[in-house]
Amino acid sequence: MQKPGSLQMLCTFVAEETRIITGYDRVMIYKFDEDYNGHVYAESKSDGMKSWMNLHYLHTDIPVQARALYLKNTLRIIPDVNYTPSPVFTIDDAPDKDLDLSMSVRRSSSPIHLQYLKNMGVTASLTISPVHSDKLWGMIACYHNTPKYLNGEVRMAATIQGRILTSQISNRDLAEEYGEAKHIDNALNNLLVQVFSSEGLLVDDLVIQKDLLLITKASGVIIILNDKIFSVSNVSEPAEIKKLVNWLHTYSRATGINISNLSSLYKDAKKWSNIVSGVIYHSLGSGQRNCIIWCRPEVIQEVNWAGNPHEAIVKDKGSLSPRNSFETWKET
Repeated sequence: MQKPGSLQMLCTFVAEETRIITGYDRVMIYKFDEDYNGHVYAESKSDGMKSWMNLHYLHTDIPVQARALYLKNTLRIIPDVNYTPSPVFTIDDAPDKDLDLSMSVRRSSSPIHLQYLKNMGVTASLTISPVHSDKLWGMIACYHNTPKYLNGEVRMAATIQGRILTSQISNRDLAEEYGEAKHIDNALNNLLVQVFSSEGLLVDDLVIQKDLLLITKASGVIIILNDKIFSVSNVSEPAEIKKLVNWLHTYSRATGINISNLSSLYKDAKKWSNIVSGVIYHSLGSGQRNCIIWCRPEVIQEVNWAGNPHEAIVKDKGSLSPRNSFETWKET
């Protein structure tokens, strides 16, 4: 697992090893985004099973209280979703009568979660929580089509897979960032060599250099210097550019800012979102509007959800139940 490679390669290896250790029909690793929506990042499955790779799951599939429990108890097992829960009896008037079963392997699961698994066609499950920087990074989810129980020794071996994955996340992220940094550094050095050469580069020449775009992977750049516009952004109206610069200068408090969805903050940007949708703005100081702006066009993304995300929870006769369908639902 410590061999060089991408984080996704590592996750695929962990999924395969976990399935070998546990014997489940399917093991998938899904990764959370900043809002705890998850997508299937790696998968290992039995032959003949439909792939769930790259499917997305809404954050409501694992609600806040469930995520808190997964953070506290990093392994949960359900040998059979059709089990009959056993009640825990307490003395009504005793102090501290509520029994905390958070860390118990035998803790009963939420009826909504059990129904969710049944709707997926799953009979047994095991979940392992990779915790990175005190947050849930994602989930290692193991599913079986028939009842399946794992003894303590196998559960511990499976848990170790999660811990190894967690220990390697930072290393892989740093390795990928280092690779990106090398490309950016090369572009920057090439640019600096030209700027500080004996001939130097005029701003007209600087703005058309490919390396100036490469250092931020941008599609366009605008430089404002002494009220003059130098641009390869395809935003041709000087009045519109100056209006945008004035807004960025005020919004960023004359420093710098990174905006991934400009039109959500600056309404006038909607008309050229196909050119300038995301921006990196840096003030060049001197008390004027001197600045440099890197820009990118909007990106149309198609997301494959496991079921309609707008029907994640269904009200039925006064109670709540999870959605019935996990058919691929595409959203643009």
